[in-house]
Amino acid sequence: MKQSHDFGGRQDRGRRAYQEDTFDIQAITTPDGETGRLLMVLADGMGGHRGGAHASAAAVQAFVQAYAAASSEPEASRLERGLMAANQRIARDADANATLRGMGCTLLGVSVTPAGLHWISVGDSPLFLFRNGELKRLNADHSMVPVLQQAVILGDLTDEEVACHPSRQALRSAVMGRDLTLIDLRREPLEFLPGDRLLGASDGILTLPEARIAQLLGEHIDRTADEMSRILVEAVGKAGNPHQDNVTAMIAAAPPAEAALAGKMVGKKRFLPGWLLPDRAVAEAALRRLLQPRVLAGLGAVFLIAAVAIGFIAGRTPQQSASGNAAPSVTATGGEAPKEAPPNATATAADASPPPAPKASEAPAQPEDANEGKAQQAGEKTQIGEEAPAKGEAQPK
Repeated sequence: MKQSHDFGGRQDRGRRAYQEDTFDIQAITTPDGETGRLLMVLADGMGGHRGGAHASAAAVQAFVQAYAAASSEPEASRLERGLMAANQRIARDADANATLRGMGCTLLGVSVTPAGLHWISVGDSPLFLFRNGELKRLNADHSMVPVLQQAVILGDLTDEEVACHPSRQALRSAVMGRDLTLIDLRREPLEFLPGDRLLGASDGILTLPEARIAQLLGEHIDRTADEMSRILVEAVGKAGNPHQDNVTAMIAAAPPAEAALAGKMVGKKRFLPGWLLPDRAVAEAALRRLLQPRVLAGLGAVFLIAAVAIGFIAGRTPQQSASGNAAPSVTATGGEAPKEAPPNATATAADASPPPAPKASEAPAQPEDANEGKAQQAGEKTQIGEEAPAKGEAQPK
C-alpha cells in the first residue's frame, strides 16, 4: 500500500469584505484499497459577493462530483469531465436566478497519483512545483499579464507601465457557463519526487514575489503542508497590500521514498527532466541482465575483437616512430593500448548535445483569443473585449 501524501490548505479574505475563493482537498482511496492519491480543486470567484462566492462553491462541488463519477477513465479525462461539469453547473444556476447572471470563476484541478501529477486550469490561479530550492510555475496564465509582457518585448510598453496597468488582472478565459476559450490540460503525468512540494493558489498569493514564495518554502521545508500553507497566507497579510485580494494556498508534499533512487539523482540538479530518471524496476532488471554470464562473455568477446582491431590499426599507422619500435601488442587480457589515437577518431559521447527536455505542460487545448475575457474593475474581475493595449493607452471602463 502506497504511503499517503501530506497536504493542507489555508485562506484569508485579505482586504475584501467577503470571501470568493473556494477550495477542496481530498485523499482518495481506489476500490482495491490503494492510497497515495489526492484531488486538489480551487476556484476564485468573480461577480461580487453573491455571484462570485456562489460560482466558486458551485464549480468546486460539481468538479469533485464529476471527477469521482469517472473513476474508470484516465486521469486527464476525469479532469476534463470535472471542468465541463463545473461550467455547466454555473450556466444552469445563472439561468435559474437572474441575480447570478454574469458570475464566473477561475478553476484549478490537480490530481496526484502514483504515476505523477495531472492538472487542468482555466484563468489565472497559479500551480507551482517547489523542487531543490527552486519554484517553477506549471500551468498557463490566462490573465492579460503574458499579453502585456509581450508588449514590453515589442517595445510598446515599459515594465513600469505594465506594473500599474488597469488591465493587468483581466482574464482572457474563465468558467462562466459559456464556451471555454483557453484550457490548460496536462495529459501525461509529471513526476512528483520525494522532497517536492506542490502549491496551488488563488492569484492573491502573487502579492508575494515568486522568489519570496520559494524562500518561505525552503525555510520551512520540514514543516507540515498545513503549517506551510498557513505561513504563506500570513506572509501575504504581512506584505501590507492595501487592496489585498482573497488568498488561498493549498500544499501537497510528496511522501518519502523507501529508497530515494530518483531523489539522489536529482539532489543537486536544477529541475532534472523526467526522461533522465529511469524507472527503478526497469533499471534493476537491466542490471541483472547485464550481469548474466552469457552477457558478460559476449561483452568480453566484443572487447577482445575491438582490442585486436585497434592493435592492428596501430601497427600500420604512419605515426610509428622512425627508430623501428613496433606499436605495443594487445593481448586477450586487454594489454597496453596504443599511445596515439588513429587520425580518424570520432568525437566522444560527452561532445554530443543532449536531447531537449520535455515541456512542463501541454499547450492550451484551444487557440488563444484575446477578444474573450474579463477585466479587473474596482478590484474585481469582469469581462473585457479589447486587444493588447498600445503604449500608454488605458482600457476604457
